[in-house]
Amino acid sequence: MLKNPKVTPRALTTKEKADRANDIYDSFANYLCFCPGCNYVDKTNMYLMRAEMRVQKLRDEGVKCPNCGRCGWILGYPLGSTTGFVKF
Repeated sequence: MLKNPKVTPRALTTKEKADRANDIYDSFANYLCFCPGCNYVDKTNMYLMRAEMRVQKLRDEGVKCPNCGRCGWILGYPLGSTTGFVKF
């Protein structure tokens, strides 16, 4: 797991989560998996389903953040992006 220092993550908003629950999402956006405790970015540039699977796998396996030791991985976007489309 490598941290990309050019990426500052943000959690999905309440509206983005509600849209996702209703199968409304941008299928071409770039999602990321990160630790909300310290903003350590586990992986970036994933399509939604792959990112959701990554988050779930890390949680199921109890993988702890190498930076803070927390196991609370979440799905997100790069900070400042409403679509996930950014160039790193």
